[in-house]
Amino acid sequence: MKRAAAVRIIFGCAVLALSASIAFAGTFNFNTAGASGTCAPGGAGSATVSGTNGSTENALATITTNNGSITVTLTNCLANPKDVTQVITDVFFTVNATGSFSLANTTTGTLINIDASGNATSGGPIGNPNSWALDSGSCPTACHLNDLGGGQPVDGIIGPGGAGGVYSNANGSIAGNGPHNPFLNQTGTFTITAPNVTTSSTITNVDISFGTVPSSPGTGNTPEPGTLLLFGTGLIGVAGLIRRKLVS
Repeated sequence: MKRAAAVRIIFGCAVLALSASIAFAGTFNFNTAGASGTCAPGGAGSATVSGTNGSTENALATITTNNGSITVTLTNCLANPKDVTQVITDVFFTVNATGSFSLANTTTGTLINIDASGNATSGGPIGNPNSWALDSGSCPTACHLNDLGGGQPVDGIIGPGGAGGVYSNANGSIAGNGPHNPFLNQTGTFTITAPNVTTSSTITNVDISFGTVPSSPGTGNTPEPGTLLLFGTGLIGVAGLIRRKLVS
C-alpha cells in the first residue's frame, strides 16, 4: 500500500506541474537590462530598448496570448524620472499567428497630471478613445503599440514619484509640460483583438521604447514557457520508472 501511495503522489505532482505549465504558457515577461523590483520578475526574456537618448530605464512588458486576443501590460518602475525620454511611449513585438489585429476599447490605467513644481494630481481613469493605437498592418511580424499618433506622446507611462510622490527630478519635458501631460501612472494595460491567436501562440522580439521618437523594432530573447512542461513530463518519466521497479 505504501509503495502504491508513493507512485500516486509522484504522478499527482507531475499532473500539477503539467497543469501549471498549461495555465501560464501564454504569458511572456520581457524586462529591460538591469531591471529591478517588480520590473524583474525572474524567468523572463529580455527586451531591447530604443528611443531613450542614453537615459536610464527600468521597465517590464508582460504580454499574454489568449484565445482570440493579446493582453499587453507595460510597467515603468523608474522612480522620480528626470526626462520624458524615461517615459514608455511604445512597444514592438512579434507574435506567431496570422490574421487581423486591432486595439480593443479596453485600455486600463490611472492618469496623473504633473505640474511645474513636480506635484502629481489624479487625472482619473484613462478614457477611450485614447492616444494609444496599434499601427495598422504592423502585426504580426512587428506589432507596434504606441501613443505617438499625434506627434507628441500623451498618456505615456511614467514611473513613480520620489519622496511624498513628488517628481522633484523632473525637468520641463515632464513637469508642467502641456503636450506631454497627462501621464499613465506606472502601468497601462491594453487588449488587442486577434481572432487567430491562441494560448499556444508565442511572443518574441520585444522592443520597449521611451521618449518622443518612434523607433524601429529590435530583437529580444525568447522566453521558455515550456520549462514547466518539461519538468512535468520528467516527473511522469520518473514515476513510470519507479512503478516498473516496484512491479518487478
